[in-house]
Amino acid sequence: MLEKIVSVDQAFAVYMAQFRSSFTLRLFEMLSISGVSLSWFLVAGFLWGLNFFGVQLFVEQSVFLQSMLPSLVVWGLAYLIKRRVKRPRPYETPGMPSAKTNVSFSMDSFPSSHAASSFALAFTLLFVGSSLANGVLLWAILVGYSRLYLGVHFLSDVLGGIALALLCSWVAT
Repeated sequence: MLEKIVSVDQAFAVYMAQFRSSFTLRLFEMLSISGVSLSWFLVAGFLWGLNFFGVQLFVEQSVFLQSMLPSLVVWGLAYLIKRRVKRPRPYETPGMPSAKTNVSFSMDSFPSSHAASSFALAFTLLFVGSSLANGVLLWAILVGYSRLYLGVHFLSDVLGGIALALLCSWVAT
C-alpha cells in the first residue's frame, strides 16, 4: 500500500512539473506565502487589535478570528507529525524534478502545514455556517495546489494536511 502511494506521489510530482513557468512560479509562491504561520499570526493579531478597539472590517470578523484557532492548533500538530514521520520533500527525492523557487523550506514534508492550516480555517468557517466559508475554501484549495505546483510537497502530504484539518475543525466545532 505504501509503495502504491509513493508511486502515485512521484508520478503526480513529475506531471505537475511540466506546467511550471517563471510567471506561474512567482504567482504560486505568493499564494504559498499566504499560508505561512507568520502570516496567520499577523492577521490574527491585527484582527484581535481591531476587535479590542471595537473596529469591525467585515461583518463576521469575530467569527473569522475564532475560526483561526483550529488553524493554529493544526499547524502545531502538523509540526509534531513532521518530526515523527521525517518524510523528505519531493526535491530531496532522487529522480524528482525541482522547481527554482524562492519559497524556503525548513522541515520535512508530511503533512503539509500550509494545506492543513488553510483548510482548517475553511472547514471551521464552513461548519459554523459562515458566509466567508466559500471564499476561504477557494483560497485553501489554491494554497494546497501551490504546494504541489512548487514541488515542495507530494500529493499525499497535501491530502494528509487536509485530513488533519478536517478532523481538527470537526472537533473544534
